[in-house]
Amino acid sequence: MDSVIYLTSITNSIRGNSLNLGACVLVWILIAAQVKYIYWENARRDRGERDYRLVGKTRAEIEQLGGRHPGY
Repeated sequence: MDSVIYLTSITNSIRGNSLNLGACVLVWILIAAQVKYIYWENARRDRGERDYRLVGKTRAEIEQLGGRHPGY
């Protein structure tokens, strides 16, 4: 992939550096979105908005909820 991004005829590698910088910025945006979602989801769980997942379930079904369990 390096041979496509960093062309040998270009000495200052503006294209390759721009692509790498753009990829880094995209990753940071995705990380920020994920962190925001996690805070949003945890706030909903704290308010009890995910407790409906426990209603009418057996103990075995509740144990299978895993990360979807409101107390997780």
